[in-house]
Amino acid sequence: MRLKPVGPMILRTAVKEDEILMNGQILRVDAGTHFILNIRDFHVDEEYFPSPADVSLERYNDPKQKQYFQPFGSGPKSCVGQHFAMLEMKAILFQVLQNLDFRTKSDLFTLETRWDIANHPVKPDRFQVRRRTEGDPS
Repeated sequence: MRLKPVGPMILRTAVKEDEILMNGQILRVDAGTHFILNIRDFHVDEEYFPSPADVSLERYNDPKQKQYFQPFGSGPKSCVGQHFAMLEMKAILFQVLQNLDFRTKSDLFTLETRWDIANHPVKPDRFQVRRRTEGDPS
């Protein structure tokens, strides 16, 4: 969800006049200003996620990186289904990892994707999947 978010961008509108600091300059933002937040680029920015191509669960032990991980947005406009989606993903992931073994020819960071309303692999046949059998070491 960090390297290949389903919804790589979020749209927001300023509800009141405000000022933001951007590139060392204070910018005035009028009420009604529209923003496009590019979650995908943010999630692979080395400033927020050192070694962004590495997949490591340990990175989420760092409260700062955990705070920057925003696959469902945040605040009052965050995805209403995020808690159900996470529960659903954990249940499915448990079953999948328990029963299947996955291999790829390349890593997820360099996997070519396209998106319309959701992110899709360009060549979905790059994954090799096999059923685990009893006695598999992995």
